[in-house]
Amino acid sequence: MIKNGLPDELYPDSGLVAKANVLNRQYSELFTNNGYEFRYNGSKTHEDENAFERDFNAIYEEIAERTRGKYRVINEYYFTFNTEDVRDL
Repeated sequence: MIKNGLPDELYPDSGLVAKANVLNRQYSELFTNNGYEFRYNGSKTHEDENAFERDFNAIYEEIAERTRGKYRVINEYYFTFNTEDVRDL
């Protein structure tokens, strides 16, 4: 979704588009990217991380269900609260 966007036929669903836009914004906020520095910051709290993971999985499931048989939907987001774990991926 973040890399490839939503399929065109899902854009008429303004609710799904809004959820995807919120999730994309939340994902972008996990990083510092200001032209001088690119860094993964992660979530501020475990609760934030869990909420993001829950929202991500809900949208993933909705997109996968609604496009079943037409697209291959891949979930390749690795959830980690500790930024040290990112180096191991």
